[in-house]
Amino acid sequence: MKRFDLKKFRSYLKTSYLGRECIYLDQIPSTSSYMKRISAEDLTEGTLCITDNQTAGRGQYRRQWNSAPFENLTFTICFKPEKADRLPLLTMACANAVLESLEKYMPQEFLHLKWPNDLIACDKKIGGVLTEATFLGQHPEKVLVGIALNVFEKDFKPGIRDRAISLAQITDKPLIREKILAELLASIEEEYQLWSNRSILLQRRINNRLEGYGQWVRIALDGKLQEETYKIIGLGTSGELLLLNEDLDVITFRHEQIRIIPGERAVSEAAPKTEK
Repeated sequence: MKRFDLKKFRSYLKTSYLGRECIYLDQIPSTSSYMKRISAEDLTEGTLCITDNQTAGRGQYRRQWNSAPFENLTFTICFKPEKADRLPLLTMACANAVLESLEKYMPQEFLHLKWPNDLIACDKKIGGVLTEATFLGQHPEKVLVGIALNVFEKDFKPGIRDRAISLAQITDKPLIREKILAELLASIEEEYQLWSNRSILLQRRINNRLEGYGQWVRIALDGKLQEETYKIIGLGTSGELLLLNEDLDVITFRHEQIRIIPGERAVSEAAPKTEK
């Protein structure tokens, strides 16, 4: 087990501001929870908090994120946007940035985004992104983007072994956590600029990597499997998921409402019937 080396990390860092201020903690329940307790005035935009042992990491729907000590990357970034009306899109932008940086280690076609915040490599989960915000009235004080990426871990816990994967299980290229994190941050900084500028290019980048994009899929709505099939047509301007129903109406879903049912079998069994 090797401790994260801040000096080595800074030698690789090429960003203009992201990660320049860095808080390292050997062990912490959650990097996002830790940064929540720091006042916005005491946090510079782009501040990074990273730990080698996150003992109570959180994922979507309050699920716990398990990560072996000293083997992976678990960190949180602080942003201070003027508005927080498009946070779902920011989540997907950061997720897309992570996958873009991973293209150095595996072919692009193996990397996908799964709605609403999962990082998929070789059809298995390699990481996730969770965005939270604190407000002063209606104005966002700080937006915290928590990211977890499996790097060296191979002995996943029962129940997730068939669904999880790490970089070390995919590539034979040398893996240096400090270098990987520096590369991730450079990619995130670029995507965040597109998000801040409301660039349409960002949605196009995300859509091209979105799992099921352009396909008919089954969905679970508020935990209930729907009989109807929907075609994924991409993200809206705020990051909402846009689907086409069988009557060819565009339906908008928020991330807390919907879960895409993966797998060719789920899609084929529920393929829309067309009249001949």
